[in-house]
Amino acid sequence: MSERILILLLFVLITLSGCDIFDTRQAEIPSTPRVNLEPATTPEIAVNNLSAAFREKNIQAYISVFADSSNTGKNFSFTASSGSELKYGGIFNEWGIQSEERYYTNLSAANGESGFLQMTATDLQTISFGDSSYINMNYEISVQNTGQSNISGFSGGLQLKMIKDKNSLWRIFSVTDIKSSESLTWSDLKGINY
Repeated sequence: MSERILILLLFVLITLSGCDIFDTRQAEIPSTPRVNLEPATTPEIAVNNLSAAFREKNIQAYISVFADSSNTGKNFSFTASSGSELKYGGIFNEWGIQSEERYYTNLSAANGESGFLQMTATDLQTISFGDSSYINMNYEISVQNTGQSNISGFSGGLQLKMIKDKNSLWRIFSVTDIKSSESLTWSDLKGINY
């Protein structure tokens, strides 16, 4: 009986040596591109990180600029530009971080790998005190190949409310979109891609 076990063991070893089971495999390329965001030690860096996440079409980087109630005590909220609440069937009534993630995922997918996303922030006016900060700014968002429409430009004003998280990094917990011209706003972009 020990001869049978020895033959079986020898057969298993020969079989395994023919397979590449013990060889190291080559590293896989990550499916999601990585964006090295600068730690948001100032409110302005948080805005720059938002722009970088747009450019790189990276959902993890995008969501990371917003407040998480587990480490800030604040839930994220978005207030749409005037007229957008009715235009898009009330989707903004209960808008939270999950809605933000859904919109951005749809936008990135519709935009495709070769598409272009860019958010430019201008005229930042920052008021900070303690662990809170308020930013008023103008923005322009450029989108190419949305797959949803031929519209490529969105602009307006934003009022951002920020708070420091447990790591003393700035996170956006409230966004108010302000229509400042006849052009479509970020709220429209969200409504189109929700």
